[in-house]
Amino acid sequence: MGEEEITRVVFRKWPENEGARAGGIIALFPEIPAGHPGHQCQSYEQGQHKAVVYALYIRMTRPATPREYADLKQELEKIGYRLEVVNRITPAMVEARRRAAKAV
Repeated sequence: MGEEEITRVVFRKWPENEGARAGGIIALFPEIPAGHPGHQCQSYEQGQHKAVVYALYIRMTRPATPREYADLKQELEKIGYRLEVVNRITPAMVEARRRAAKAV
């Protein structure tokens, strides 16, 4: 990850009744492709990255507050991310993910 690269992130919280994930926080990176080109984005949760379908995870979670996501944000910054927290995806972010997927 380049030192000047800013990564946009959406922090979400799992419902309290979501089994092992209950109440946990997930970071969604709407501009970073993963899995099927252009349809999935990268996420980070519990110390690992994984591919997710952004729209599905938005439906399954709720927005996390700054207090709720503070620890995960700090963890991501420790591993080298320079983050810009956003509340929702924009068409420009979707297009950036599609372009990045094609470049791979």
